[in-house]
Parts: sequence; structure tokens; C-alpha cells
Amino acid sequence: MNDEELIPLILKDRDMRCPRCNYNLRGGRSMYCPECGSLLAINRQAVCLAHDVDYRHTSSQEGLFRLSVVGLGLATVVFLVLSASNATGGRGFNWMLMVLASGLVVHPVLIVLAFVYKLRMLQQSKVRWQFIAAACWWWMIVPCVLVIVFSLWSIGAEI
Repeated sequence: MNDEELIPLILKDRDMRCPRCNYNLRGGRSMYCPECGSLLAINRQAVCLAHDVDYRHTSSQEGLFRLSVVGLGLATVVFLVLSASNATGGRGFNWMLMVLASGLVVHPVLIVLAFVYKLRMLQQSKVRWQFIAAACWWWMIVPCVLVIVFSLWSIGAEI
């Protein structure tokens, strides 16, 4: 018997958890977890993942790095809000500062969602994961550069 035939027999009357999402697989009829879609296999009469997840890119150093990025984003948001409340650059300048501040508020939300849905994101291909990381960086760096440009612009306008 292969795994496709053994998994429903093993899960018929046993409470076993999916190794990835901890879903109760009792009574499952396929080789895939109904919750997260992981391909399951049999290993010594236990249900396990057919393909292991690569956790190399979720080290503690990366967690500290993410925390520093969120801290930078929050500090920039505070700077933008204070700049917008005290700015004398006109309505267009204030509007641009508010747009940048709202964009920087979204970045920490994306990081929080990445922490919450970490396992589901790890199931995706490495290329997609790198694309998501690059998009988050783009979302953070472009507003920061614009803040610097607008700050220098307002300093130049005052001189």
C-alpha cells in the first residue's frame, strides 16, 4: 500500500494533528491537509509532512532586523505627523506629508501580518517570499527618501 491508501486508514479513527498548522486530521480522506493544503506522508505509523519547510530564513537575527525596521517606520510616522502639524510649506506640502505618513503606517501592519501568517508565507516558494520582502522594503524606503527630500526642500524654502 502506498501513502495515498494508508493515510485515510490511519486517520479513520485516530486523532492526529497536521505538523504544519495543528489541524485535527481525524477522518481525513486525502493526502492533503484540508486547512493548510500541506502534502502529508507516512513515517513510522505517524503522519508527517512530505516536504519539510525551510526555516533558515526565519532566524532570530532576522526578527531583530524586522523589529528595527518597524521601529524606524514608527519613528518616521511620528516625525511626519509632527512635521505636518508644524509645517508652513503650504497645503500641497501638508497633503504630501499626510500621504507619506499613511503609507508608513501600513508598513508596520504588513510586518505584523507577516508575523501572524508566517507559516502560510513559508509554504510559498522562495521567489514569492523574496518578492514580498522586497515589496515591504520598497514600501519603507521610498517614503523615507521622500521625507528626506521634502525636509531638505522645506529647509531650503526657509533660507
